[in-house]
Amino acid sequence: MNICIITNGYPANSQDYQGAFCHSFAVALRNSGHNVYIFTPDKDAKKEENDNMRVFWLPWLGGKKSLINLSFFNPLDLIKIGSLIAGGKRSIIEYCKNNKIDFCLALWALPSGYFAMHTKKKLGIPYAVWCLGSDINMYAKYPVIKNIIKTVLQNANALYADGIQMSEDVKKISHRDCEFLSTTRILPKIQINVSDVDRNKKNFVFIGRLEYIKGIDILIEAMRLLLYKKECENMSLYVFGSGSQEEYVNKKIIEYGLETFVFFKGYANQDDVSRYLQQCDWCIIPSRSDSIPVVFSESLQSNTPLIVCDVGDMGYLVRKHKVGFAARPNNPESLAETIISTLTLGADDYLGYTKNIPFLAQEFNIENTVKKFIFQAQELVKKNI
Repeated sequence: MNICIITNGYPANSQDYQGAFCHSFAVALRNSGHNVYIFTPDKDAKKEENDNMRVFWLPWLGGKKSLINLSFFNPLDLIKIGSLIAGGKRSIIEYCKNNKIDFCLALWALPSGYFAMHTKKKLGIPYAVWCLGSDINMYAKYPVIKNIIKTVLQNANALYADGIQMSEDVKKISHRDCEFLSTTRILPKIQINVSDVDRNKKNFVFIGRLEYIKGIDILIEAMRLLLYKKECENMSLYVFGSGSQEEYVNKKIIEYGLETFVFFKGYANQDDVSRYLQQCDWCIIPSRSDSIPVVFSESLQSNTPLIVCDVGDMGYLVRKHKVGFAARPNNPESLAETIISTLTLGADDYLGYTKNIPFLAQEFNIENTVKKFIFQAQELVKKNI
C-alpha cells in the first residue's frame, strides 16, 4: 500500500523530539513492505535526512511556533491557523494524487484529521484518525471546535487513541468504536556510561516538555519538601526538557537550595534519553493531564520502573502491572511521599518491579502496533475498491 501519514508534528532531524514516535512508526511501517509518505506543517528547524523518509513540509505562517501553543483567541494565531488550513487543503490533494495514496492515517483529529477528511471527500481515499491527547483533552472543550472534531471522527473509516481512557472519550464524542493503539519511540542501542550519574546513589529522571501541563513545577516543589529528609541524603534527580517553564526550573533550584541533588540538563536528544533511562533507578512523570506519554513506554523499553501522577491511564497501568507507584495528581506532598517510598524499598522488592516491566512493555511493542494497523487498513482499502 501507499500510505500517507498526515501529522501535526514530525522530527526535522535525528535529535528533534517533537513527533519522534511518528518517525519510529513510519520506519516500522515502511520496513513491513509499504510505501510511506509524510505530510506535516513546516517548522523552524534544521532539516536533515532521517532514515530516507519522504516528507512534505507544508509551508504556512506559523513555522516558528508549535501547533499546540497556538491560541484560537489570539488574532495573530488565528491568521497562522487559517494559512495552515487553506494551504493544507490545497496541498494534500495534490500530494495524494501524485503519490497514488491508498490510505491516509491522521495523527491528531485537528488539523490532520480535517485534511484526511477533505481528501476522502475529494478523492475517495479512506482514512483513520489516531487521537493523541491534545485534540480531545484541549480542543474538544470548545463547542465549535468540538463539532468539527466530531465530524472528522464520524467520517473516518477507523478510529484509534493512544490511551484506554482516551478511547472511551473518543467514543463519547463520535458515537463510534475506537481502539487503543499505543505510541512509542524506538530508543537507540548505545553504551550506557554516563559520567555524572553516581550509581552508589538512588537516581531519578524527568524527561518531558517544561510546560504547566507536564507538572515539572509539582516535581520541583516535591523536591523542596524532600530537601532535609534523612532518606533523601543519597539521591539525585536529573531533569531533561525545554519549554516555557525552563527559567522557573533554574530559578527554583537555586532559590530552594536544591543544587546538590537536582540537576537541570536541558534538552534531551534520543541518546540522552536512552542513556539516562538505563542509568537511573526511577523515571518520574508528574503530569497534571496526560494519557500515556511516550516517555512512559520509553521507560518500559529501558526496564526502568515508574513514579507517575494518577492521571489518564498511567496510574491504572502502573498499579495493575506492578511496575511502579502512583501519586495523587497535582499534589507535591503526595509525590514527595511516593518518592520516599521508593527510597526505602528493599533490593528484592525493587527487582520485583523490574521483572514485571517486560510483560507491560509488550503492549507498547511497535511491531505489534504496526501489524494491527496494517491489517485493518488493508481490509478498509479492499472494501473501498
